[in-house]
Amino acid sequence: MKHAIHNAVTATSNWIWAAYQNVASNATFASVSPVSTVILPAFSSVQFTNGKTSFTIAGSAGFTYSVQGSTNLLTWTSLLVTNPPALPFSWTDTTATNFSRRFYRVLFAP
Repeated sequence: MKHAIHNAVTATSNWIWAAYQNVASNATFASVSPVSTVILPAFSSVQFTNGKTSFTIAGSAGFTYSVQGSTNLLTWTSLLVTNPPALPFSWTDTTATNFSRRFYRVLFAP
């Protein structure tokens, strides 16, 4: 006796209709969607002046950016969360002198 293993996939009725229309030979279904390019966040213009670390963050608009800091690369603390209307934006870590070393990273989400 052979057993068949099936992976269950939940599909909406719209997904099933679109899949059918893509396979069916007809001219009634055409879908074109723009491909958006997401620019990953990047630091630039990093400066250390008067005990403050400043940098500019570039990336794509429309995302929430979270700047995090760490002293050991294991534990990260949120330093700034923003949804800037335009990029690049500049930010200064005024607490940088409180630490003997400081690492930064930027996370972004829709």
